[in-house]
Amino acid sequence: MEVTVQRNSLLPWYIGLIIIIIADGYLLAFRTDEGAAEFAQQSAMIAIPVVALALMFLMFRSQK
Repeated sequence: MEVTVQRNSLLPWYIGLIIIIIADGYLLAFRTDEGAAEFAQQSAMIAIPVVALALMFLMFRSQK
């Protein structure tokens, strides 16, 4: 007996959006610092490619 599992193809995108929202919230918490703008830019330069790679990995994993 073979069981077919329905997978949500948009699940990796939902996870990515949650990661981005958490990262933005973390950056907004430090916006009162003078160096916050520089920190936010450097964090975004790292976070955006990491989130994109994670989304690609999850998308390939969710395919049959």
